[in-house]
Amino acid sequence: MFCSIFRYSLLLMSMYLFSFSLYSCKQAHGETLTPEERVSKVQEVKPVSVKVQKAERRSFPLRTITTGVLESARQAEIKFLRGGQLMALPIREGQSVAKGELLAEVDDASLQLQLEQSQLALDEATVNKKDLLIANGGDAEQDTSVSAKKLELILTLSGYNKAQHSIKQTKYELSQTKVFALFDGIIANVKTFTFEQVNPGESICTLIDPNSFEVTFSILEQEALGLSKGQSVIISPLAAPKKEHRARITTINPQVNAQGLVRVRAALQSAVKIRLFEGQNVKVVIEKKAPGQLVIPKRALLLRSGREVVFTYDETSGKAQWHYVQSSHQNDEQIVISEGLEEGALVIYDGQMNLAHGTTVAIQR
Repeated sequence: MFCSIFRYSLLLMSMYLFSFSLYSCKQAHGETLTPEERVSKVQEVKPVSVKVQKAERRSFPLRTITTGVLESARQAEIKFLRGGQLMALPIREGQSVAKGELLAEVDDASLQLQLEQSQLALDEATVNKKDLLIANGGDAEQDTSVSAKKLELILTLSGYNKAQHSIKQTKYELSQTKVFALFDGIIANVKTFTFEQVNPGESICTLIDPNSFEVTFSILEQEALGLSKGQSVIISPLAAPKKEHRARITTINPQVNAQGLVRVRAALQSAVKIRLFEGQNVKVVIEKKAPGQLVIPKRALLLRSGREVVFTYDETSGKAQWHYVQSSHQNDEQIVISEGLEEGALVIYDGQMNLAHGTTVAIQR
C-alpha cells in the first residue's frame, strides 16, 4: 500500500516537471503562448490609470477666516417730538419707507384751536394797526406811509408783532405732531401702538438704511498688520453660507484690546440681493496674494507613515515616482509645496492612492 502511494506521488511530480520544462522551452524558442497564458501576462504588466497636472509657480490666495457682526452705518432711532395721544402709526417692522414718508402722528386738536385763536388775535391786531397808522397821519392800507420808527412802534403797540409770533410758534408745534422718515430705509423695533399716550423723546422705532451695512470683526494683531484700508474681503451669513458678498475695509482701529485683537470694519460694496439683518452673524474671509508659490492640486497630497508624500509621473520610464514633501498654505482645492518638488513636475492627483515607487502608470487624457 505504501509503495503504491509513493509511486503515484513520483508520477505526479514527473508530470509537473515536464510541463514546466515545456513552458520554459516555448518561451526560450519564441513559441506562441496559449490564450490563458497571454491573459495572465497582460494582467501582470497592466499600468495603473492616473491623472496628472503640472506643478506651477504662481500667486496663491492666502485666507484668514473669522466671524463678524453686520451693522448699519446709517441708522436712526426715531422719537416723538411732542407728547399726546398717538393717532396714526402707518408702519410695521420690516417695512420699507421713503424719505419724507409719515411714520407717526399725535393728536393735534388742541394746537389747531390754538392756531385759530392766534389767527383771531392777529385779525384784531391788524385793525389796531390800521387805526394807529391813521392816527399818525398815514394810510391805513400802507405801512410805508409813516416813518420806519413810527411803524415799529405801531406794530408793537397794536399787538401785531405778538400775534404773528404766536401763529409762527403754533405752526411749529403743529409740525412736531408728525414724524417723517429722515432717509430711505427699513423700519425696525417698533415700540408703540396706535391710541397710546406718548411723551416727548419717547422712541417710536429704528430706521435702518440697508445699503449702508458694514461688518465689524476682530482679528489678531499680527494679521492686522497685513491689512490696509480699501482691501477686499468676502462675507457670507452663517445662516446662508453660499451667499457671498464683497466688502472693502473702511477702518482699522489703531488699538489692540486686552485679548490681543484689533477691531476692523468693512462696508459692503453694493446693494445685496438677499435680505440681511442688523446684528446678523457672518463669516469673514480675508484674502491676500502670496506670489511665486509652487501650487499643486490638494488631492495629490498623501500621508504615508505620518509624512507628506506626492507621486509624480516620469515621462521617460512611464512610472510613478515617490517624493517626500513639505506643504505650507492651502485652500479648498490647492496646496503650496515648500520643499521636495520641482516646478513643472507632472503631479499625479487621481489614481495615486495605491501606487508605489516605480509603478507603471498610464495617463488619462
